[in-house]
Amino acid sequence: MIAHLEGSVLERVGDAELVVVVAGVGYRVTVDARGTDVGDIVQLWIHAITGETGTRLYGFETTAERDLFVELLSVKGVGPKTAFAIVSRGVGLVRDALHRSDVRALIGKGCGPKTADSIVAQLGGAA
Repeated sequence: MIAHLEGSVLERVGDAELVVVVAGVGYRVTVDARGTDVGDIVQLWIHAITGETGTRLYGFETTAERDLFVELLSVKGVGPKTAFAIVSRGVGLVRDALHRSDVRALIGKGCGPKTADSIVAQLGGAA
């Protein structure tokens, strides 16, 4: 399993994906690519999800981001797109909201009230 990639950005695919070249192999990785340009060297902690359409790689700058993403995926009804949107708000903000069991702080892009309630019910107080 791929756990970490370090390489050069070959291509940006919108604001959500990069093609990162490592030893001549290009890996397409879903990331928060804002501020990242072609030619930049990146280090990403990876979580791979294999599904019917293949394997998708999700990349994070820190292990804390990756670990929160994996935790969020454990909540019923939270898929990669929602988990990624929540993590992109910042680990500190999300961990604080979970610690305070603050459902409203989690509601936003990619996360509605029912999903936020489920997240707090399962992970609240565990931050």
